Amino acid sequence: MNKHILDFCAANTAYAPRKNTDKLFPLPQGSASWEGVIDAVNRRIAKQDIFKPELWKCFVDQFRNLVDGGNNLWRCEFWGKMMRGACMTYQYTCDKELYAILEDSVKDLLSAADERGRISTYSVETQLDGWDVWGRKYVLLGLQHFMEISENEALNEEIVEAMKKHADVFIEDLHATGKPLYLCSRHWLGINSVSILEPIVRLYNITGETRYLDFATELVQSGGAEGFDLFNAPLTNPDGPSTYPVQKAYEMMSCFEGLLEYGRTTGEEKWIQSALNLGKQVLETELTVIGCAGCTHELFDGSRIAQFNEELAGTIMQETCVSVTLMKFMMQLMSINADPAFADVIESAFYNDVLGSVNTRDVAYEADPTKHNAKEVFHMRYTDKHEAEVFPFDSYSPLMKGTRGIKQAGYRPITETANYSCCAAIAAAGTALMARNAVMYTEDGLAVLFYEKGTVKFLTPKGQEATLTVDTAYPVGDTVTFTFSLPAPETFRLALRIPEVGWKEEVREWADGDGITLTLDMEVKALYSADLVADDKDPHFSLRKGPLVLAADTEVAPFDFDTRKDPATENGSVLATEANTEIDHLLALDIALKDGSSMRVIDYASAGKSWDEKYPFACWFRRG
Repeated sequence: MNKHILDFCAANTAYAPRKNTDKLFPLPQGSASWEGVIDAVNRRIAKQDIFKPELWKCFVDQFRNLVDGGNNLWRCEFWGKMMRGACMTYQYTCDKELYAILEDSVKDLLSAADERGRISTYSVETQLDGWDVWGRKYVLLGLQHFMEISENEALNEEIVEAMKKHADVFIEDLHATGKPLYLCSRHWLGINSVSILEPIVRLYNITGETRYLDFATELVQSGGAEGFDLFNAPLTNPDGPSTYPVQKAYEMMSCFEGLLEYGRTTGEEKWIQSALNLGKQVLETELTVIGCAGCTHELFDGSRIAQFNEELAGTIMQETCVSVTLMKFMMQLMSINADPAFADVIESAFYNDVLGSVNTRDVAYEADPTKHNAKEVFHMRYTDKHEAEVFPFDSYSPLMKGTRGIKQAGYRPITETANYSCCAAIAAAGTALMARNAVMYTEDGLAVLFYEKGTVKFLTPKGQEATLTVDTAYPVGDTVTFTFSLPAPETFRLALRIPEVGWKEEVREWADGDGITLTLDMEVKALYSADLVADDKDPHFSLRKGPLVLAADTEVAPFDFDTRKDPATENGSVLATEANTEIDHLLALDIALKDGSSMRVIDYASAGKSWDEKYPFACWFRRG
């Protein structure tokens, strides 16, 4: 097996079991150097919030000040969520200044533990309630992800001891209550608390101490939810998660990420299959045109059909936390069985929903219930002092006529005058995932999942140091050219994902300068609501070119959302011509309509970036 794969799956790491279960493995940090959209967004995010020492200090202060216990809030999640995404970003950029900031914050967090080693934003009197366990999960995950990039062995040893104390006191206090873990929450049948399964299993793999695997077994055997066997449900219920008594998408997928780790570690195929079943059911019932889920708030609600329900227009939907967790969950499933359908979802979510959430104009957010037609605003303050804040990401993505910036999810104060958002804390994990996993190892070569111009350094199966150069204008251009540089000829596999088709594989002897060129289908296609709903009483259509969903943005060109239209097509493709606009965009087109007129569209990710209700946009349109 490739030395880099063995290093990734080394003993006493969180990934040790994967050499026995997985088909795809990440390359070492710093292997890829990209030049396109994926690189640009990672560089932008790296220089924003994750580069602010004062923000990291605020996050740690939440633990020192025990801010959440009296009101069952979730500021406990901010540090770990952002640390995970920041470490993943570092694994791509290898920016030493960023590393120093992260190491300082880890040391700061460790100093915030109480005398028993507990790291919580809840007091002892209020603990094991609300979102306390959810926050403790993110403490563990943040520390575990930092260990993956750490250059400080002494600090790593300190982190392991701190994690053990943190976990031990939690398990001891839980068992002292006599309650199952799912009762240590007031929300979502307790699945938010049970999602600590993931870092507990990872902690077992790091330490080898069986009490952590025993506790993980206890959680799995409990079923994972109050009055409902969540972990077995995908094995017995073929109708998908919208039919469960709990539908909270983010927390549910987090639980199944943990179940996957448990299945890998124990070798119990049943649990891996349960997670795979859930993933396939999400593909079949929950995905919207922009690659996200949850048209009713953040719930699995049968979004495949709900996405063109105009009654939901203007409401909060398709949360960025859900999008990023969906990408992470799909990446786990992709690693297990190499089903390219999971990578199709990741690509769609990234190029549409996640890129669309990036606040490229640095628009300031204010929690004002009269602004942007906001129907819900959680605006909780210590004082009346407040200045509008610029967050790196937005939280919700409309499909029908709507605007961005209507609400920051999980919006809570972290100082007397400043607030933060759960989506701002998590989203870097989504942007970094693309950079880190565009090219992955297989046991006998390379798999290319996502296409970006740049270079990748890798080891061949025989251990040669080689380079793969990728030349493309994707996601706008239709050709991708791959060229190898390697010291001596060698036979290995090159697997290329063809979006919505499958793998194209070449197993042959490659010599220096050898390559291959792909030409991808980039015709503009229409998706009709009638294709998704048997009784389509209010027909709609959407447009897509390659991975890019297209949107009508009234800042780009006037558009009547109430008038019914039909695109002009020929041989199954929509008639379109290139266009331009002063608004920053990846793609602008004029779409021919059957009545002889046209509509101007841009890529969904570039639409609505004014966050201004004067300029609504949409990607579902009424049909004539």
